[in-house]
Amino acid sequence: MEASICTACMRLFGLTADQFFQDARGQHRDIVDARHVAMDLLRRDGLSYPEIAHTLGLWNHTSAMHGVRNVMRDERLRALADAVWQWFLDGCEERKAA
Repeated sequence: MEASICTACMRLFGLTADQFFQDARGQHRDIVDARHVAMDLLRRDGLSYPEIAHTLGLWNHTSAMHGVRNVMRDERLRALADAVWQWFLDGCEERKAA
């Protein structure tokens, strides 16, 4: 599911994989926001902060903690993350029913 979450965030923010996975320091707000939303979704999926950091190629787990906190503080990002998470949950239910 990790790859699906990253792909959904890339599409939502109109980013390529190269943009999404590059070092985000000093980058455009869209890249940072997309990565923060992905961090929040990966956390909801049960990954630990070190696992999130490894998945996204972050320096360490505190970067993932910071990203998740930012989503929780920003209403716009939280709404985006909630919508994508619901989309994933709906997809899981559809696969179970089939």
